[in-house]
Amino acid sequence: MTPRHGVEELGRLLRDRRWCEGNERTRCLLPEGRADTALVREIDACWSECSAGKFGFVVQRQTWASLGGPPLLAGFALWGFFRTLGDVIGWRRDGRWIAWAGAVNASDGSVLDASDIPLNVPRGCLPFHDVMSSGRWRHEWQPRDCWGEHVWDRWAEVLAVFT
Repeated sequence: MTPRHGVEELGRLLRDRRWCEGNERTRCLLPEGRADTALVREIDACWSECSAGKFGFVVQRQTWASLGGPPLLAGFALWGFFRTLGDVIGWRRDGRWIAWAGAVNASDGSVLDASDIPLNVPRGCLPFHDVMSSGRWRHEWQPRDCWGEHVWDRWAEVLAVFT
């Protein structure tokens, strides 16, 4: 599938409020390595338009800036601030990273249920933190532990498109 077709499919999924599938499509569209600025902007536009401005990379970048986040440069220093961002935009609950409902069997509420979207999740929650990884997070490890620093460096690169 070409990136153009992928973005069109993403738009269809999001217009149909199929948020989890849209998150998966976003994962497939984001290339390994250097982010394509035009593609990142198109992906963000889909999320923003289909959520009335509640979701998207721009919203995440705005939240990062409003919290006083450090410059979006690759490196270990970003990890601590991604935890803060995660707390605010709903990627973490009670100090723990959450996963999609059905991805883990968690009795502690550490899941994101698609039926709660978009009403009961914070602004900027989507795309979800797992779109930069090569697969869904399905266990109790912290995302940093199982994905590695390169994932957070990729988030920084994508968010930096909007600086």
